[in-house]
Amino acid sequence: MSFSRVYLEITNVCNLRCGFCPGTERQPQFLSPADFETLLQKLRGYTDYLCFHLMGEPLLHPALPALLSLAERYEYYVNITSNGVLLPQAEDALLSSRNLHRFCISLQAWEGNGCSWDADSYVNSCAVFARKAAARGVLVYFRLWNGAAPGNETLLQKLRGYTDYLCFHLMGEPLLHPALSTLLSLADRYRYYVNITSNGVLLPQAEDVLLSFRNLHRFNISLQAWEGNGCSWDANSYVNTCAAFARRAAARGVLVYFRLWNGAAQGNEMLLAALHGAFPDPWEPAQRNSVMAQNIFLEQAARFDWPDASGAARGGSFCRALRDHLGVLCDGTVVPCCLDSEGALALGNLLRQDLEEILSSPRARAIYDGFSRRTPAEALCRRCGYAERFG
Repeated sequence: MSFSRVYLEITNVCNLRCGFCPGTERQPQFLSPADFETLLQKLRGYTDYLCFHLMGEPLLHPALPALLSLAERYEYYVNITSNGVLLPQAEDALLSSRNLHRFCISLQAWEGNGCSWDADSYVNSCAVFARKAAARGVLVYFRLWNGAAPGNETLLQKLRGYTDYLCFHLMGEPLLHPALSTLLSLADRYRYYVNITSNGVLLPQAEDVLLSFRNLHRFNISLQAWEGNGCSWDANSYVNTCAAFARRAAARGVLVYFRLWNGAAQGNEMLLAALHGAFPDPWEPAQRNSVMAQNIFLEQAARFDWPDASGAARGGSFCRALRDHLGVLCDGTVVPCCLDSEGALALGNLLRQDLEEILSSPRARAIYDGFSRRTPAEALCRRCGYAERFG
């Protein structure tokens, strides 16, 4: 049996108290690097992806760099879900890890803590990290899993300013760099994909250099530069030159975007027009998994109720627990899914047992078979709001 991911909780301690999170009554704990390595050895062959989250804030772990290094040594990809508050302190450790695959930032933590800190600085800090991570090929998801909660509109407006991710550009014209070939070569050596935004005027001189590199992923041509310079050169030759490069680049698999970001709209209208021009419809701020920039996404979904043993039975009859994922708490306890915050459905302990033994246990088999029959075997599973998404 193999799993698309395993939730390996490295700590159950959190730096926030979000109103939507049930928290945990378990003893506060940080998984030691030694126990973490034991778990990595025992999970070999069962999954390629580890999620450093079940409860707690992963960035709080004092040995996070060591855990990332161990995961890399054992050839696991790592997914992390975080509230993002500690990103300034953890950024260097995260970005130095070559096996960081996906990073989810739960922006609903802001609303879940009463909108009690400055949204601008919070979003800006997360966006700075997102840009750097995306440039290294990490998939970054901004999450607003709280439906239409108060404050979401504020966050969405502020995020819109960070949606046009540029790699070899912030100010200036990248094609002017005298060592452009060297920079592209270094990026290729370190296995980075490169996105470039240019006014396109220097393409005849730079074309051969650009097209000689396999890691050129996307090229944006800002045609509004023509109007922005008083329409002072021949439009036909300009566009034709850019189009000639575009055809050659596209034939090599490069994504080429022609931009005309000079509409008459003001404020947000101008931003939205630019976004919808850069990212073809459908794209709406209210949709889940909206693409905001290359490798940067915005996820949205309705708030769900965590499983509650004292709650009423819900309508969910199926779950993907033990089918494509399972969880490992920071004390080694194996649980069937990522929402068992208290380890109520403990199946065994991976520090003391092998996973095959745990998955073969009567309780694990009953949970799996119960979902196959659409009759959840555990009372807690019958009281889970998230399972209603599966029908």
